[in-house]
Amino acid sequence: MLIEVFASGSGGNSYYCSDGQTSLLLEAGLRENALKNLLWQNNIMMANLDGCLVSHFHNDHSASAAYLSKMGVTILASKETLDAVGGIVRKKALRDWEQTSFFTFDILPFSVEHDCPGALGFLLQSKVTGEKLLYATDTYYLKVKIPNVDYLMIEANYDLDIMRKNVNEDRLNEALAKRILQSHMSINHLVDALKAADLSKLQAVYLMHLSDDNSNAEEFKDKVRRVTGVRVIVC
Repeated sequence: MLIEVFASGSGGNSYYCSDGQTSLLLEAGLRENALKNLLWQNNIMMANLDGCLVSHFHNDHSASAAYLSKMGVTILASKETLDAVGGIVRKKALRDWEQTSFFTFDILPFSVEHDCPGALGFLLQSKVTGEKLLYATDTYYLKVKIPNVDYLMIEANYDLDIMRKNVNEDRLNEALAKRILQSHMSINHLVDALKAADLSKLQAVYLMHLSDDNSNAEEFKDKVRRVTGVRVIVC
């Protein structure tokens, strides 16, 4: 399975995934021109994109969803997300724990713990390669145990000690810190989830949505690598 990172973080999120027959974007959180440029730089034709999975309606995940749909790309998201974004003409509504087949991918959406209705994570399995990918971002914890997957794309937004220090030193608003605690995943929560998971097939971990001010990329990468023993990519 081919995975490319276009953008990750509060400024915009977008990733590319393909099993050689079906091409998907994960998130549409970039403006039209930025997304078109990244597709061109990675030799990906808009006409060859089959679909785009959008986890929730916040702008850093959905900014170009309506544009993509008008260009012929199917947007797959919860009804709440599709309704909130608006202007999406080519769409497929997903329901929590209801598996759907989309070209050569089986997609199992599952609800996540974020501060907006209809937020989803996705478990994808290619019918071509048999490989599985778990995608989960903007959630302060996972309701279920991480399944035995080949690729894991998951949020590690902040370190609690760093965030507390930033609050104490007035570099981070306390109200914003409380929101982060209730809507994003810490590195410690992720490590605990990994320790409880079956990682026997895991090939790579993609750490997504790291906070610019409340994280340490190298430390996060090292912590996850020590638990998993596989390649860790900081997005």
